[in-house]
Amino acid sequence: MDPTPQSPVRPRRALVPRWVPVVVAVLALCVAAGVAVPLLVGRRPDVTVPNVQGLEVAVARSRLGEAGLLLTYGDKRFSSTVPLGAVIEQDPPAGGVLPYRGTVVVIVSAGSEEFTMPDVLGMRLSEARTLLEGRGLVVDVEPVPSDEPSGTVLSSLPSPGATVRTSEAIRLGVASSRDSSGSLRPYALSGASFVLDPGTPPEASGEASGTPDAALEVVRRLRSLLEASGATVTVTRNAIDAPGAADDTQRAVRAVAASCTAVVGLSVDESAQGIAVYAAAPTASWPALYIPSADLARRISDALKGSRFSAPISNVASDTVLAAVAAPGVRVILGSVNSAEDRTAFRDPDWA
Repeated sequence: MDPTPQSPVRPRRALVPRWVPVVVAVLALCVAAGVAVPLLVGRRPDVTVPNVQGLEVAVARSRLGEAGLLLTYGDKRFSSTVPLGAVIEQDPPAGGVLPYRGTVVVIVSAGSEEFTMPDVLGMRLSEARTLLEGRGLVVDVEPVPSDEPSGTVLSSLPSPGATVRTSEAIRLGVASSRDSSGSLRPYALSGASFVLDPGTPPEASGEASGTPDAALEVVRRLRSLLEASGATVTVTRNAIDAPGAADDTQRAVRAVAASCTAVVGLSVDESAQGIAVYAAAPTASWPALYIPSADLARRISDALKGSRFSAPISNVASDTVLAAVAAPGVRVILGSVNSAEDRTAFRDPDWA
């Protein structure tokens, strides 16, 4: 019996089409030549810059984001016509052209240079200072023996309702106890000069979003105590500084200009575990300052331990502000923005 005729065997189709290796090779050459991305996706069209003048910063950022652009701060400027926190100028101006994801720089209003003195009578000193310094005023404290709770604002000069100007000095009469001048005047520090350096807060996201600026709040309260004791205090950063306008270098310049008796830095970081005290490390410029810095750190640590805080001491490896100042210096780490326990403490008004 003749065998059944076999069907001709068709060539097996290649698993990888012949053109694929060719394309891969071409793409590899394009990448090497720096032209792969334009070849594949092309260049996004340029973006016309929208007008964000007069808008609040959050609204301006959203408007630019919808157009495919980014917002960054240039500076703050006083304005009698543009409300506090709104955009005064933008660069490029409206109608200009930027590449996709280009950056628009905005000048933000710091409010009117002349405005009505807020009524802070009856407030706690820390609350009044926050409000007044947020408007660009300089606060001086005068302790006044009183039966009112210590730290209560009893008077202000200029008085509420008066016209004041940014950078004007405001004198607040603040209640202290009658018997021994109270907790606002615990030491005699007349003639002493201190620099308080609230470190720039770390970026917070997720559960850490909205965490108060703990370093600045502690500095405000410490400043009140020092000034009530007769000391002169310089603070290297305040609430109206634009983001990025008070980095380590700029704060160091302010600290050096103060010519102080001592400098105390307070910071919150991303990885600290509770409170820690750091002495300024010895430097080639100021080698003799290490001993008084270490002594100051030890005293602060002992005082904190007596107030139920554990505060270990260590040298500072690198601290731009402490290293720049020709005076004893310490930095107190208040905790971590990533610690739920620390964030809870930062939100407690009695903690600071």
